[in-house]
Amino acid sequence: MTTTAAPQPTAAPKPSVAVPGESSYTADVHPDLDFELDRLRNQALLVWSKEVRLLRSLGLRPDTDLLEVGSGPGFVTGQLLREVPQGTVTALELDADLLERSRHNLRGADTSRLTLVPGSILDSGLPGDSADLALVRMVLQHLPQPEAALAELHRLVRPGGRVVVTDVDDHVWGVLDPALPKLQPILDRRNELQAVRGGNRLIGRRLGRLLKAAGFTDITVDAIAVSSDELGLDALLPQIDIAPRLALLLQEGIVTEQEMAELLAEREEFLAHPDPAVLLTMFVVSGRKQG
Repeated sequence: MTTTAAPQPTAAPKPSVAVPGESSYTADVHPDLDFELDRLRNQALLVWSKEVRLLRSLGLRPDTDLLEVGSGPGFVTGQLLREVPQGTVTALELDADLLERSRHNLRGADTSRLTLVPGSILDSGLPGDSADLALVRMVLQHLPQPEAALAELHRLVRPGGRVVVTDVDDHVWGVLDPALPKLQPILDRRNELQAVRGGNRLIGRRLGRLLKAAGFTDITVDAIAVSSDELGLDALLPQIDIAPRLALLLQEGIVTEQEMAELLAEREEFLAHPDPAVLLTMFVVSGRKQG
C-alpha cells in the first residue's frame, strides 16, 4: 500500500519592499475600491453620532471655520457641512479621484460654504491661522512624517483653535467574541508592511505625544467604541468582512492561500456561533494652539 505524505504548510511570503511614502492606496490602484468605499461609508456613519458629540465638546460650533484633512470621497464632509450652517468647510484631499467622487457625493449638499482643495497636509498651500478647528481622520497612520503634518496643522489653526485627530491602534482595535485566533498574526504582518510603506497602524498610542511635540497644549484623549450590542451585528459586519482584504493581503504576499482559507473558515464559525459579538474602537486625540 502506498501512502501520500501530508502536505506541509506553506510559509507566508515576506512582504515586498515598497518605496517609503504614504501607505494608503490611491483610488486608481486599489484592488477593490467599491468595497473599500462602502466599508468607509459604513464606518463613518456608524461612529458619527458619538464622534460629533465629542467634536462639539472640543469646540465645534455652528459658525466654525473647519478644515477637514484627508476628506476622501466626502462621507464625513457632508456631515460637517450640516454641523456648521454659519461656518465653512475646507476639505483637503491628495487623491484626485477621491476629490472628484466627493464632488459627486456632495452634489445635493449646500456647497456654497465648501472649498475642495487638492493637496497634501505635508504642504497644503493654505493660508495660516485660517481654521478654528482641524479634523484629521485616519490620515496620520499613513504618513512617514506625522510630525511634519502636525507642524503644518499648527500653522493652519488659529490661536485658540484645536486640532482633532481620529486614528487607530491595531493592538487595541476591538474585540470579536468568539475570537478569531488566526487573525492577529496576519494583522501584525499587515502592520509590518504598512510600516515598510511609511505608515504606522499603532499610531494611536503616540498621538498625544506627537501633538505636544508640535506645540499643542490642553491635550485630550478619548476613545469611541461601537458594539453589536447597541447597533446589531449586521451593522458591523462590513467592518469584519475580511474576504476582500484577505485577497489584497494575498496579492501583497502577506498571507498564503492556505492561511486565507483557514481564516475564512474561522469567520464562518464566528458567524455560526449562537451569540457572536463585535466591538470596535478608535482614538480621538486633540490639542489646542495657544493664543
